[in-house]
This record gives sequence, C-alpha cells and structure tokens, in this order.
Amino acid sequence: MRRPVLWLLSLGCIALALAGCGGGGARDVEKLLADLTGESARARSRAERTLAEHGRSVLKPLSSIVTLKEIEKTAKDYNLKRDPQELRIPAARALGVIAAKASLARSEAETAAAPLLEVLKGGDRALRIEAAKALGFFTQLSAPANDLILTFREADEELVAAATEALARNALRSVYFLAPPEEPAVAPAEKEWERLLERIRSTDDDVRLDTVRELAALIVPDTAAFNPKAASVLLERVAEDKGRDVRYAALCHCVRALKSGKPEDFAEKLHNQLPVSFGKDDDSRVALLAARLLRERKPDLVATFLARVAAATKEAEGHLFAAAKDTSMDSGSRADAIDALVLLPSTHRDEELAKLLDPKVSGNHARIRRSAAGVLATSASDAAAKALTAAMNDEDSVVKLVAAQALGRRGNLEAVKYLVALLGDDDAGIRADAAGGIGTLGANAIPALLTHLDASLKRLAGAAAPRSEKYTAWGIVTGLGRIAEQIGPAAAPALDAIVAAAESTDEDVRRVAAVALGHFAGDAAIAALAKRLKDSDESVQWHALVALERHGNAATPALTQALDDEATCALAAASLGRVGDGEAVKPLLDRLGTAKDEAKAEIVWAIGELLARNPTSPHKTAALAALGAASRLADAPEVARTARYALVKAGVKSE
Repeated sequence: MRRPVLWLLSLGCIALALAGCGGGGARDVEKLLADLTGESARARSRAERTLAEHGRSVLKPLSSIVTLKEIEKTAKDYNLKRDPQELRIPAARALGVIAAKASLARSEAETAAAPLLEVLKGGDRALRIEAAKALGFFTQLSAPANDLILTFREADEELVAAATEALARNALRSVYFLAPPEEPAVAPAEKEWERLLERIRSTDDDVRLDTVRELAALIVPDTAAFNPKAASVLLERVAEDKGRDVRYAALCHCVRALKSGKPEDFAEKLHNQLPVSFGKDDDSRVALLAARLLRERKPDLVATFLARVAAATKEAEGHLFAAAKDTSMDSGSRADAIDALVLLPSTHRDEELAKLLDPKVSGNHARIRRSAAGVLATSASDAAAKALTAAMNDEDSVVKLVAAQALGRRGNLEAVKYLVALLGDDDAGIRADAAGGIGTLGANAIPALLTHLDASLKRLAGAAAPRSEKYTAWGIVTGLGRIAEQIGPAAAPALDAIVAAAESTDEDVRRVAAVALGHFAGDAAIAALAKRLKDSDESVQWHALVALERHGNAATPALTQALDDEATCALAAASLGRVGDGEAVKPLLDRLGTAKDEAKAEIVWAIGELLARNPTSPHKTAALAALGAASRLADAPEVARTARYALVKAGVKSE
C-alpha cells in the first residue's frame, strides 16, 4: 500500500515544481513581483528562477499590469490586492528578467517587449526608465533599439543613461541603428514618369521603397534620365510616407540631390524639412541622418543628441569587441559580433580584428577568422592590408579567398596566384568566388593572369591533365571576361588568350570563353564566336549566340551564316531580330521557305521585330507579303499565330 502513496506524493511535488514552488508559484504574480523587487537576495534569486522556468505563463498578466490594459480582469484572475499602479515597475523588471533568462522564441519576445515599448513612449518617468533597462535584454529583437535611440532627443539624463546601457547590452542589433548601413545603389528607373507617380502612391511599402530607388536614378544631374521633379517627390516621401524604410531611403537619396546642387531650390526645401524629421520622425535612422545634416546649421538643436549617439555607439562597440574575444562564447556568437563591427570602421578596430586572424587567438575557429577577414576586407587601412596579406596563408580556403579578393582589389598582384590556386579547390562555391575575385582585379592583373592561363591551357591539352586543371582555366577565363566587361578596350591584350581558350578541348572552358568574347570588340572576337556556333556542345553554341548579340549589328554576317544550320537557325533568327537592321530582313526571308517548325516561327517573329524598328526597310513589301502568307498556314498554327503578331508589330492592323 505504500507504493501508491509514494507515487501520489511524487506527483504532488512535481505539480508544485511546475507551478513554481516557493514564493507562491508563477500564478501568484503579486508575491512574485514583491520577491523580485524586495531586499532579500534569496527571495530575488527564487523569483528570477521562477520567471526563467515559467515566465511564459505570466507574460499576459505582466503586460496588462505594465500597460494597465484589461487590468480589472487581470486583478481578478490573479487575485491582485495591491494597487496595480504600484506593480507596474516590478512588472516591467520581470519582463526584462524573462527576456534575459527564459530563452524566448522571437514571437514570444515580441509579445513581451510590446508593453515595454508602449510605456517607453508614455509619461511615467520612473516606468519609462525601468522599461528602457528591461528592453536591453531582448537581444533577439532589433526593434527596441529604434525607440531607445529616440529617447536621446529628450532632456532626461537618467532615461538616456538607461537607454544607452540597454543599447550596449544589445549591441549586436543596436549598431545597425546607431550606425545604419548605407542605402543600396539606385536601381534603373522606369521610363514612364506617370507610372512612377502611380507606384509611389501604392499601399505596399515594398513597392514604394523600390520606386524611391528608381526615382533616385532620376536625380543624377548631367544624365539623360535626369528629372528635377524626382527630387521633390522624394522629399515628399520623407515628410509624409508611413513606411519607415521608405522615409529613410528617400532621405538618403535626397542627400545625393543636395550634394549635386540640382535642382537649385532643392537645398532650401530640404533644410526646412530636416528639423521636422529630426524632432518628429519615429525612425531613429531618419532622425540621426537629419541631425547630421543639421550639425552645422543648427548645432544647438542636435549637438546633444549626436553626442549621446556617439557615446552609445562607443559603448556598443566595446561590447562587440568583448564578445568577439570572449572564448567562453560559442564561435557563432563571436563571429556575429565581429560581423557587426563592419559598421564601425577605425584603425583600432582593424588592429584588434587582425589579432583574431591568428588561430591561437581565435581558438582555431575558422568561422571567427572568416568574419574577421570579411570585415577587414572592407577597410582601406594599412593595418587591414597587413593582416590580410598574412591571411592569404591561412589553412582555411574561405579566409584565403576573402583576403586575396580584398588585396587584389587594392592592386596587390601577389593576390593573383592565391586566387588562381583556389580555382582548383574541391568546393564549387570557393571556385566560383575565386573566379569572381579575379574579375575585380582590373587591367593591372591581366599580364599575370595571361601567364597563368597559358600554362593552364597547355596542361589541359595534355592527356593526363587532372580534373582540377579545367577549373583553373575556367576560372581565369571567367575572370578575364568580367574584367573586360568592366574596363572595355583596355582589356584588349587578353583577347588572343580568350580566343585560344575558345578552342579548348573542354566544353566548359569553351563556354565561358564564348561568354567572355561578348565583352571584346572587333572582328577577331566575332570570328571566334562564329566558329563556336558550330561547336559540338549545344550549350557552347547558345552562349556564343548570346555573346554575338552583344556585338550588335556588327554580328549580322555571322548570325546570317548561322541561319543555314538547322541546329542554330532558330537561335540565330531570334538574335537577328534583336540586333539586326533593315537589311537583315532579306536573309530571314530567304530562309523562311525552307525553315521548319520552331525555326520558322522564330524567323517570322524576327521579321516582325525588324520591321517595327526599321519601317523603311527596302524589303518591307516582300516581308509583309511573306508574313501575310504565313499567317494563313493551317498546318502550322504556332507559325500563323506568330505571323499575325508580327504583322501587328509591323504596323498592319489585324482584320
């Protein structure tokens, strides 16, 4: 009979434990808050332990107490006897303890932070200070940083101190608000102004953000796309848009217009808006950028705010450095801290990160060294260059790759041999990135790359060439093609080597050589591509055709010749339709009668495109007659449909 009794007693203890034994359990919220804020260290420890274990179960009542929303129901459900007003500060502190110790999921953290963010904007000074302190423990959230920084606009030094402490504690996320990344490069703009105006008034924040970036392409003076009205629209978004990201992006691009000096009256309009954005905007990035722009004009208005931001940034930087060096933390957390330092460039930072490239200091964690190299790669300091030079001998391929890419961009030709060596890596991602790195090296690297390519092609032609050799040749040719794309005629010395690569025994090397030849001007490149139109590999043929299109109308003879081959006829016809002139209609008409299926449809389409662009072509009458006949082909419905479309493109009204 004893066993059942013991069993029941055990269940009772487990139930008590789950309820939070000692101190009345998690549901005894009032006792829990009293212990948490009392003088007894033992009671505080017990309360913190209960919140860590069972805090999720009291998020709702704690939120209600902090905000006083639905407080009557909460008081009844949780048997609160004290005035809820007296419990607000302890409840705010409890939410911070839960965030710090309960390993909340992101959705749970958002729920717990919401009441704190609400009262942070309220009028109860003591509660605001407690909320600011608690928000520092929500390290999985970035949103609190925004509202904490906005408190820097106020005069309350104790609140500012609490916000600064919280920002430093959550430095990993705070730094992206204290030193926000630059707005991405502008996107190509739509040609239709009315369409842009329609999109900028969309209810979708993402659509408006994309449109802001398109409008930014129109405020670059001395370009064909320049439109002075775009600057006014961007300023309107700064003042009125409901989307924080949209306002920030618009203000960033307004700064570009300000620097250009056009339109002439824009500077005054922007400076009239800046004090409003600084004092009223609820996005800390907008307030910070506005403050920096106002630094000289209105120092009395923004100096204190900027000084507080600088102090908080320094505190956050200190926490990031401490985390990066803390060997008790896992390598992922340390690497995250290093990555965040990319926003805080300084010689001191580079010197400290250089130390972490030493395996002894990094604990031989490749991920930490990769992050350190990645941040140093963004720096132009001598300390960074010295550290990256040493890192090219690292045992980790990614570290070597990042270092070599960065040094190559700085003109260090020693990096060439390291990038070429990485082209033979077993990891396809490393090979691709190494090829991409070669593509950034510029004209000075071409002689060294040609030496490596010549040797590689010779080895590849040998019967016993290792498989890695094809990767080396592939990567160098790919890189040279990208260099040619960037620097144009200055890459001409590499043309002969690319033509030689186009004759390689390996189809992958021939394919990337064809792509590269599209970036070299002149008859030699076109002739080499024309040969590849008869390549035994269809992929090489296709890439050669695409590359020929890059040469425009100069490629017409080669494309015309490709019409005779059944294998390339359809592709060549489509290419002629895109790049040919009025004379290109004639060879298409000559081939139309003997072409089959897909090729016939592509020829018909191409004729329509050419007539649309060249309405005075001497072959227009014959072409329209041929299209009319093709539109009535009962046994080739796809050709007939395409012909009808082509006639419409050529300006012939459909019947």
